[in-house]
Amino acid sequence: MTEPKTSGKRNLSEISITSSAASPNPKRFENWEADTNMAINKTMDSEFEMTIPDFELEGIDPTIAKGFHMICINLKHSLAAGFKEIRTSMLAAIETKHLEREKQENAQKEIIFNLGVKQDDNNQQLRRDTVVLSGPKIEECITKANPSSDDNIKELIEDIAARCGITGFDFDNTISETFTTKNKRNIVVKFVTYRMKDKFYQRRVKMKSQDRSERIYLNEYLTAYRSRIFYNCRKLVRMKIIPQAWSYDGNIFIRLMDNTVMKIKDIRKLMAIINDMMIEQRSTIPKPGGINLEEIHMDLENEQQCLCEMLLTI
Repeated sequence: MTEPKTSGKRNLSEISITSSAASPNPKRFENWEADTNMAINKTMDSEFEMTIPDFELEGIDPTIAKGFHMICINLKHSLAAGFKEIRTSMLAAIETKHLEREKQENAQKEIIFNLGVKQDDNNQQLRRDTVVLSGPKIEECITKANPSSDDNIKELIEDIAARCGITGFDFDNTISETFTTKNKRNIVVKFVTYRMKDKFYQRRVKMKSQDRSERIYLNEYLTAYRSRIFYNCRKLVRMKIIPQAWSYDGNIFIRLMDNTVMKIKDIRKLMAIINDMMIEQRSTIPKPGGINLEEIHMDLENEQQCLCEMLLTI
């Protein structure tokens, strides 16, 4: 007796549904942005596979076998759509959570930044009655045999007072402290009163000399944070983007091309000014050899990041 054919017979348990991509696990993500993109690329490019065999069941009507085959096909599409919807929902939830975390981090950074600025305001207030002297004449005084000698510094400051036209100057009753900076190139002078300091500062232009070796520069003793901001303002002046930048009473000011005066407390204001110039520049015909405002804007962004990190150490 001939053995019945069994090659075409399949049990229902042999029908399997597989997915070539596993669902992303949010708990494993350390870098939300990178891992989310990885999950999207991995899952969206995947296809659900379902092996649907051809049925050659003995004793089964071909119409019934064909109907069962169609049921399997519909099941495949339904499950594929369901899994795709689940994946899409999971990735959307991951993206939402990532955006919420990023928003919280930015809010925390802004709070820390503002606290750092307030602390820097307090530090600058302590320097309100202090100036820093620099220039070739100052370096010459520091490099003498005994640079810490009060007599050398006293003689120098009395000479500055004479240049500024300040009469009746008394060093012992006017100056409370003097010291050299870490780079050994400048002398910091602390006055007894803010009024006397301001008198020197207002007349600093009289210290200019035609002889380079006799030049003395008197500037406000700014904090490291404000010095960086002032440096970037002066840099824009040298590039002829703005006409003027100066400091007074620990505050930094700039003058725009339209003669508007602005107080600068952080680099973001300079970035906003450059951004407005970029918008205006796009609406006009670019001049050959013109200033690359986009590059300047990027440099200011990097500088702002450095200043934020600096404030964390204050």
